[in-house]
Amino acid sequence: MSVALKIAFRNILRHKTKTLIVGVLIAVGIMVLIVGNSLMDTAERGIAQTYVESYTGHLLITGRHHGNVTIMGLEGPDAMDAVMPVVPSFAQVFEYVANHPRVAAVNPQATAGALVDYEHRRGLTQAFGIDPEYYQDMFPDNIEILRGRMLLPGEEGIVLNEQVVRRLERTGEVRVQPGDRVILTGISTAGGVRVREVPVRGVFRFRHGNPAVNFVSLVDITNVRALAGMKLLQVTEAELTELEARLLGGVDEDELFGGLEDSLFSDLFADADVFGEGAWLFADVLDEDALLAGFGAPEDEPVEGIGAVSAAAQSDAWHFLLVKLVDGADPKAVAAELEQWLAAHGIDAMVSDWLSGAGAVASLATGTKLVFNIVVVVIAVVAVIIIMNTLVISVTERTTEIGTMRALGAQKSFVRRIIVWETVMTAGLFGLVGVAAGLLVLLILNWSGIEAPNAFFEVLFGGKVLRPVPSLRSIVSSLVIVLAIGVASSLYPVSIALRTEPVQAMQE
Repeated sequence: MSVALKIAFRNILRHKTKTLIVGVLIAVGIMVLIVGNSLMDTAERGIAQTYVESYTGHLLITGRHHGNVTIMGLEGPDAMDAVMPVVPSFAQVFEYVANHPRVAAVNPQATAGALVDYEHRRGLTQAFGIDPEYYQDMFPDNIEILRGRMLLPGEEGIVLNEQVVRRLERTGEVRVQPGDRVILTGISTAGGVRVREVPVRGVFRFRHGNPAVNFVSLVDITNVRALAGMKLLQVTEAELTELEARLLGGVDEDELFGGLEDSLFSDLFADADVFGEGAWLFADVLDEDALLAGFGAPEDEPVEGIGAVSAAAQSDAWHFLLVKLVDGADPKAVAAELEQWLAAHGIDAMVSDWLSGAGAVASLATGTKLVFNIVVVVIAVVAVIIIMNTLVISVTERTTEIGTMRALGAQKSFVRRIIVWETVMTAGLFGLVGVAAGLLVLLILNWSGIEAPNAFFEVLFGGKVLRPVPSLRSIVSSLVIVLAIGVASSLYPVSIALRTEPVQAMQE
């Protein structure tokens, strides 16, 4: 053991009170750092795992945009005026991504907000337009069916979220059952107001739900495209209620569209030469092919109804392609590779990580860690000042001793090593005490669990109960921070000691 180290250890024992004051500050500081960072790390991992495994996957491919596009839709001040982008050249993108060696699963998805009307009750839902096969392949353990069943591939319908159903059933006067029909009303910039009637296939809840997604329902992609103002894949015949049938039953179809002498418009066209000399306007210009082309149907495919288009022509109408990677794959590296491929093929799409797709609520929760670290920095500055003042007092009391050592030939570097050794040993010893205290606190919290007091903390914790686990990174970083604080705190006292002249010190 060097002479400087022996003298430093002796000084620590001689000044027990001051050492204890500094040590307690260090121990409490490192305990707070370890517990706080472990809580934040556990919560961050919980949020990431929840969204990656249940909602977003590791990556999202979307059409290029300037705002913030999430799986819940557009976010930002101009969200109401903007149009959700679709993935361009979807079939080409899907084929490449699905066959990528580091991709485990893909899930095409679209989204639209909608009002839900059931009899005389109304609720609100965020409709996820899905392909049931791809959705369940990517998120196999995401949902729990409470009534009915999941959508089948190619089937029209909605699987309502339990929270939405509770809203509809809140008075107890009605009960939503599989097979019932609900009215969905979507309002969008692209499509205005769209109304769709769909059958209820089931009721579900998310196994790892949180308030940000607890009003999401799963709907067939055709109806979501309609609600979002995207083009329809097909047109289905509406099933009218008895009241609606009576209201419409008073007017016969032949009376509306039959012969001129019997129709409602007979008086209007009675004196008009509609099919006389001017008939060429309809015969030569508005022929059958032109009418069909006007509705967007290919020449070789029949039109199923007004406004209908072929399924092949609309297979690209998806807002997202969610991508889940194989275990061990680096999301940043895969994202860079996908971006490069998109650029090389001239496809105007972009790749985002899970946090961008999760939305503002998840970003706010993960940003809490940054706020915590800022608070820690402020506390660290205060701790440095307190420790520094304590060391200054200790050094001032030893002015004569330091001067004598200097007079006997001790170099400035020797005196500096003594004071630094004192600080490092104190910080190290009490730092280990703080680590032990922090681990004990974490063990208790993990055993008891921390229950989320409100909806925000449910998102922050990644669930209703947070069970923190020690983070090796937080332990190591906390020890490094404490040692750095100790060294920084010793700089000013060292400068005071080295400015003291030996003769003056000996006289004092």
